[in-house]
Amino acid sequence: MPPAQLWVFWLAPLLGAAIAGIAYPYLFGHNEELADRPVRDNSLEEPSTT
Repeated sequence: MPPAQLWVFWLAPLLGAAIAGIAYPYLFGHNEELADRPVRDNSLEEPSTT
C-alpha cells in the first residue's frame, strides 16, 4: 500500500508551492515605488584618499 501513496509526496509540495505563489502578493503586496529607486552600495565606491 505505501507505494500507492507516493503521489502524495509529489503532489502536496507542488500544490503548496502553487498556493504560496498565488497567496504571497495578496498577503504581503508589492511596493513598486521601492523597486524604481536606484540601489546605493557604499562598499562598491572607491575609498577616499584623504
